[in-house]
Amino acid sequence: MKLNDHVQRYLGLVNTADALFDQVRESHAQLMPCKPGCNDCCSVYFRVGLIEAFVINGYFRHDVDAHIQQMVLRRTAEVEPMFEQALKRSYPADRPEQNAVETSAEKVLGAVRIPCVLHADGSCLLYEHRPITCRLYGTPQKIGDQVIACPKTGFQKNHGYLAIDVTKINETLHGYSREFLVDLIGIDPRAQRELLFPLPTALRLNFDKSFFMSLRERLETQ
Repeated sequence: MKLNDHVQRYLGLVNTADALFDQVRESHAQLMPCKPGCNDCCSVYFRVGLIEAFVINGYFRHDVDAHIQQMVLRRTAEVEPMFEQALKRSYPADRPEQNAVETSAEKVLGAVRIPCVLHADGSCLLYEHRPITCRLYGTPQKIGDQVIACPKTGFQKNHGYLAIDVTKINETLHGYSREFLVDLIGIDPRAQRELLFPLPTALRLNFDKSFFMSLRERLETQ
């Protein structure tokens, strides 16, 4: 696939996520108080896959004013060490590459509450191009064998609400990232963590030829 094909496939999944959100909101509108100014979702730790990081980074550099970019990158420098420490604590040293461990790591990291570097004056600086995780926040979400929802909604446990299978979406995103990287450098990384980036890191990095060549060299030595 060509580069643009990978980007368009990701954007297709974005449209699917938006449609799923609208479907749940139509079914449970009285339980979803999502509105401008509500920013509970803007302090939740999460990581984005390579293809999502690549696309969002491009929009950030193209659509956001240069001065605001610098402000965001200064915030990034402040919060990235916090994410790095959380990641180190969440990965047992003797089992760093197992998918089961990576899944449990996301649960641990989900408790980290750090304001998003893109959040300013009550709104998102990159709202139209926000990650899929942000687009689905506020809905009941099926993750593994559990269903969770934003604490500010009216959803209660064990009520059989229409829920979005986030695990399936994340698996699709991971597959897109793997195929994207294989087409670029010819290597399929063994560990899922090689394709995941905290959002601040995704905004800071330059996803250029040098980045991908360095990544290839590192993966070849593993």
